[in-house]
Amino acid sequence: KTIYGGLVHEYEWNDNWSTKTGVFGSLTDFENPTIRNYEIREESNIGGRSDTQYSFDRESWQGTITFGGEYQYFFSPLPGYNNNSGVPGNIQSDDELKSQQFLLFLQADLNLPKGFYLTVGGSTNFLKYNFVALQDPITEQQRKFDPVFSPRIALLKKLTSTISIYGNVSKGFSPPTLAEVRPSAGTYNNSLNPEHGISLELGLRGSVFKNHLVFDVNTYDFELDETIVIQRTPDGAEYFVNAGQTSQKGIEAQLSWLPSMNSRIISAFKLWSSYTYNHYRFED
Repeated sequence: KTIYGGLVHEYEWNDNWSTKTGVFGSLTDFENPTIRNYEIREESNIGGRSDTQYSFDRESWQGTITFGGEYQYFFSPLPGYNNNSGVPGNIQSDDELKSQQFLLFLQADLNLPKGFYLTVGGSTNFLKYNFVALQDPITEQQRKFDPVFSPRIALLKKLTSTISIYGNVSKGFSPPTLAEVRPSAGTYNNSLNPEHGISLELGLRGSVFKNHLVFDVNTYDFELDETIVIQRTPDGAEYFVNAGQTSQKGIEAQLSWLPSMNSRIISAFKLWSSYTYNHYRFED
């Protein structure tokens, strides 16, 4: 059971400048009886975000520049009990996990002449984990990840008033989650590295025949390093390891038909189909 909420305040300084600031949080009551143990924990998240936007309008092009930062704090006690036919028994482990993440970001969105739209941006991410085993002897482990800069550039060209072609290149990373650094095997993994990779994307979308036929086709190539994959112990418990490189290529397409309807019974009709092809392989 999760309860969450947030509050956002937006202020316009003038016609060009505006600032949006928000705070948010959540509390999760988690209960999970499994074959090996009975987990009961409360996960709490709090955070805040602020971004400032500058909009400008020139004779032949317009744009916005956005910059800001975000902070997230996570805390959860991680007690594990014996599972006595669906009833928590004696405690097996008593741990705590905290994480702090901070990021700074900057992005420019430009409407250029001749139907071009350009997005250039990037973020710098800072992440730290803190794990404490409370059972005697009490032990504490920390992991402070190196800062990671993640750039992105995207370009869209309007071929006609209803058809556009676009492409983007981005580099990013995905840190290990709570379930990955503290899996059901019960051992905290302080050596698990974040996944990181480069994504290339090319697509075509639009409509023809007076907007009655709508299409969207996207191809991508995602080259991922330090891929996190699941492993199992002989008794079935899960744990995770970094397992080399994966190459993830794919196609996503959707086609929709929206004919004009003059019937008094049916005011609108839509027929659509989608197709997805995934070609994912381990390179190493």
